[in-house]
Parts: sequence; structure tokens; C-alpha cells
Amino acid sequence: WECWSVFDPQFLRGLEAAFMSSLDSVPSLNDPSELPISLQTRLKEWKGSHFSVLERQCRARGLRSSTAHLSPTATTPLEEIRKQWLLVRLVNYDMYWRRKDQERATKKMGENIDGDALDGIALDELKGGEDDIDGESMESDEQEEPSSDSESGIAIPVDMMPSDQVVADAE
Repeated sequence: WECWSVFDPQFLRGLEAAFMSSLDSVPSLNDPSELPISLQTRLKEWKGSHFSVLERQCRARGLRSSTAHLSPTATTPLEEIRKQWLLVRLVNYDMYWRRKDQERATKKMGENIDGDALDGIALDELKGGEDDIDGESMESDEQEEPSSDSESGIAIPVDMMPSDQVVADAE
């Protein structure tokens, strides 16, 4: 589905979060201090929303959004029960992908970009030290005098100038 772009990526992420995570892992929404700060902010925004807005957000994320099976209790109105039910799903989605993205990031940090193993040698321990970090040693008597580009007034090293201009400057 992802390769064919049949569904929005956010929808597919929601399906994965719904199937691969447990709602039991969601901390109590009454005490959001256990949640990351950014998720606490989102939770505060979500709590201020009407449950119908939360239903739409769940649907867009591929999460179960039907609340018809819920019923009010003697102390809690139906709208509040629906809202809590949807909030648990939204928080679970966010927590699942936060964890998954962190795992992916730590895995990538351990991998080598070019496939070669890291040798662990510090640059200052390499033969030649600091003077040849790019592979060419730099001696003080070999420094080149920069030439200036007559049109722009910018100093250009001799080895970077076109050969015909180097000859003209020498004459």
C-alpha cells in the first residue's frame, strides 16, 4: 500500500501503531507529567477540542474512531467518555511513532554511512598530525601568493586561475 500510494502515509502509520502497540502502555491522561513535553502540549490542545474533531483526527491517522459502542456513566457524560477514548488512541499513536523514530535514529547513528567500518583513530593521531588533514602537507615556505581577479577584485590562488591568465600575470 505504501509503495502504491493508495493511502496517506499518516493513515498507514496509524494502522501500524494500532496493530503493533498496546493501549495498556499509554499512561494516565489525568497525569500527563509522564508524557514528553511536546506531547503534553498536544494533549492539552486535544482536550480542548470537541470529540467530533478528535474522531476526524483519529480517522485521518487510520485509528479506530467509532464511539457508538460507548455509553455514559452516572458521573461522566457521554461526550467526556468519547473524548477520553479517542485521546488514548491519539496519545498511543504519538508515543508509538516517537519510540519508533528514536529507535530508527539510534540504529542509524551506529551504522556507517559509506559501509566502511570506522577505525576509531583520532585525526590528531594520524601520521603527519594537523598539517596534512587533507592528505597534502602544508609547509610555510610553499604557501602561494593569491592573485586578484581584475574584474571582481577577489583574491584567487594561482593554482585555481585559468592557465592563460597565469601566463599573462607573469609577464
